[in-house]
Amino acid sequence: MKPYKYIELFAGCGGMSLGLENAGFDLYFANELSPMAGETYAFNILNDNLKEQTESSKTYWIQSQYKKNDILRLRENPAEFQRGKYFDLKTNSDLCKKLIIGDINALNSYLRNNPKIVERIHKSEIDLVSGGPPCQSFSLAGRREKGNKRNQLPWAFAEFVKIIQPKTVILENVSGILRPFKEGNKKYYAWFEVVKAFCLTGYVPICMHINAKYFGLPQSRPRFIMLAIRRDLVENLERDEVLDKAIATYNKVNEHGEKLNISENDTFYELNKKRDIEFFRNSRYLLTPLTENENDQKDVTYAIDYLKNLPNNIESQLLKVDPFHLKLNSIFIPQEDQYTVKNHNHRGHSQKIQQRFKFLKLIEEFENGDRNKLVHALKTGSIVELSSSLVKEVIQKLEGVTNETELQTFVSKYQSKKHSQRALKKTSPAPAALSIPDDVCHYDEGQNRTLTVREMARIQSFPDWFEFRSKDTTGGTNRRFEVPNYTQVGNAVPPMLAFELGNWIKKIIE
Repeated sequence: MKPYKYIELFAGCGGMSLGLENAGFDLYFANELSPMAGETYAFNILNDNLKEQTESSKTYWIQSQYKKNDILRLRENPAEFQRGKYFDLKTNSDLCKKLIIGDINALNSYLRNNPKIVERIHKSEIDLVSGGPPCQSFSLAGRREKGNKRNQLPWAFAEFVKIIQPKTVILENVSGILRPFKEGNKKYYAWFEVVKAFCLTGYVPICMHINAKYFGLPQSRPRFIMLAIRRDLVENLERDEVLDKAIATYNKVNEHGEKLNISENDTFYELNKKRDIEFFRNSRYLLTPLTENENDQKDVTYAIDYLKNLPNNIESQLLKVDPFHLKLNSIFIPQEDQYTVKNHNHRGHSQKIQQRFKFLKLIEEFENGDRNKLVHALKTGSIVELSSSLVKEVIQKLEGVTNETELQTFVSKYQSKKHSQRALKKTSPAPAALSIPDDVCHYDEGQNRTLTVREMARIQSFPDWFEFRSKDTTGGTNRRFEVPNYTQVGNAVPPMLAFELGNWIKKIIE
């Protein structure tokens, strides 16, 4: 059987592509806005070293201010692309096995203006278009703004699908897309607006809410997944309750148009609730969990414990007995440096930060209710809202603090205004990987530090040979457009989850 062909949008550093490629998919082309993330993608997925050869035959800029051989392209602000006078794509460009750097709207415009290229893509019969549009404004951790420009990216995704006409589509996004925005007294459900866009494009949508921890990842990472199947192909599929509901949604949207509103009782399928798991097992159109037993889930030590004392960029025999390293290499074919740890630079911290990390680790010893109260105390710098019994228990556990006054002095001195900062808990999966390194600290008592890029990458299920090619972090106004290594990791689709998605989609296509 010929390989399944896919196109990857919002490709990032390559997490989705890495999983799909190892599930048997063959890249037609990929698109990514950020040159920094694109450099990592090109190096690992296309074997294209842009630092050594920016005038690449595999990576094209739609538009740039710099010539092809100018290294400044790799740090270019995407907001400035439209000012560029250099265009890599021509009317007869071959996009096969290429990475296209640039805005998806510019890519859509290029395709609309070059029908012969679109015709060539149609002849290749694309099996899948996949992607996770940037989600900062859908995220519960971000600014939930209905009018945010980035909220329009799923519609650009739908426009691309309308042009290319693949057999199937996968759209991945944060759970926050399921929570309503409010506009006056009216609730606005972003996920349903996305569903309507794909229905009106000619695709039947099946929506799920899944968690990566059910698929072998040492991370609790809930995500919204939409599978959309081209309407003319649905007639060939075996019907069941899930597909019937999806077809009914498609028909309803196409009958009423964009003005159709969702009711509070409309369904998406929630994998996190155990009562729904058998329902998932009974339908081929829902991604079935590998395990639903809490005891079978992987904790964070499974991912990173072997790494904690290893130096960066050195070959280590310890990796030959590291079960997670071996597991990842059994899924993702290793490169030559399969026993070398890269992107593992430990970050230095002041004594104040280290003391705060110690307190965060202590907080993790408490149950959720008390833990949240202690996090709030550290954030506000005040223990006034803590019960006397909780204060007494903290004093007993906290080294160097013997009374309530000293505890108040401690939380005031080491106050942290960060909303989500916490320590990893050894006995649990890691929380969803974030894009800012200071949001989590290591669980080990002797390691009062944030995680390295490699440790975060392990939690996301990237194999150790996968090399992140940009600088580790950024700051100031550069945060608006730079996508450094930590952000690339945090934004990625976990490759192990993408691998399971790929195998599932193949069965549906077959």
